[in-house]
Amino acid sequence: MAQAARIGGPEVIDLVTELDRQPFLEGLSTEHLRFLSNFVDEVGFAQGEVLFRQDDPAIDFFLISDGRVALEIDTPNRPPIVIQTLKPGNLLGVSWLYPPHRWQFTSTASLPTLALRFNGDAVRAACDEDHTLGFELLGLFVVALGSRLQATRFHLMEMLQSGRT
Repeated sequence: MAQAARIGGPEVIDLVTELDRQPFLEGLSTEHLRFLSNFVDEVGFAQGEVLFRQDDPAIDFFLISDGRVALEIDTPNRPPIVIQTLKPGNLLGVSWLYPPHRWQFTSTASLPTLALRFNGDAVRAACDEDHTLGFELLGLFVVALGSRLQATRFHLMEMLQSGRT
């Protein structure tokens, strides 16, 4: 059984059970969850801590367990623009999935945050070996990308209507 020490506490968590609780992974078989548990650990971030920066190499992806994370676009000579705030159950990071494997956004913890961090290189290799897993995960990522695109579109419309461009 894949286990990890709980961040901020002495107890040990069962990673398969934690993965099974994640709405993003709903529908994956126990076998696939068990397999993915080999490539995940729990990480914590303080409020204001940057998880990754736009244009840096994208290696991992995250599922938010607790807290909030802002997805921001860095803009020259202006403060970053928050495109979306992610909450527990949300996916963070898809840039690890496709070349050039560089982050398209900066992500910052808006609150103290716990997340499950997946090694993207290992997951990509696993998907190359198990095409069923790859197909199922890709379907989940496509849904998340559609949601992210819609959130970006709505935010842009709000900015245009308020004259904040």
